[in-house]
Amino acid sequence: MLTKRIIPCLDVDRGRVVKGFKFFDHVDAGDPVEQAKRYQTDGADELVFYDITASHEGRGIMADLVSKVVEQCFMPLCVGGGIRTLDDATRLIQAGAEKVSLNSAAVKNPKLIQEISRKFGRCATVLGLDANRITRDGVEHCCRAVARRRIPVHRLAVRDVTDRHGGANAGAAQIDADQRSGHTFETESSQ
Repeated sequence: MLTKRIIPCLDVDRGRVVKGFKFFDHVDAGDPVEQAKRYQTDGADELVFYDITASHEGRGIMADLVSKVVEQCFMPLCVGGGIRTLDDATRLIQAGAEKVSLNSAAVKNPKLIQEISRKFGRCATVLGLDANRITRDGVEHCCRAVARRRIPVHRLAVRDVTDRHGGANAGAAQIDADQRSGHTFETESSQ
């Protein structure tokens, strides 16, 4: 039987943890290192940090923040945001991240998934997907937000991308189901 794991996902904006509603109206929620320490004390199994504006604003990765967190905490850390190249992913892993999560870059360059998973393995490579459910003509669709643009996507297409380009793990955050108490977050490994 599978064991449930507690994996908090923290949104980071310019070095601070933020909390929003349906991915907007963010308010400051504290220092990332302090938040990580609190979650470790509370028994989290793993921690995820997403720099939510790095790609949109053209900023780089948060390797310095990763280094500070791993100095204070001993738990697996997944990091996403601003990763555009294999070198970016390498720097995050070297800073102490166990996994890297690709979002915008994976849609723009699906082969990046393959490059990262070849170097670090499938378990260290995550495809993140932020999506809304939209109904058109009575048919429900999933619409992916990339750099604030909507791109239609199908769940099987995510599986296809992860299978063809290195078999990364896939995680989906449903934007229109996001609650003030936390994201509705569904994950599945590539099958």
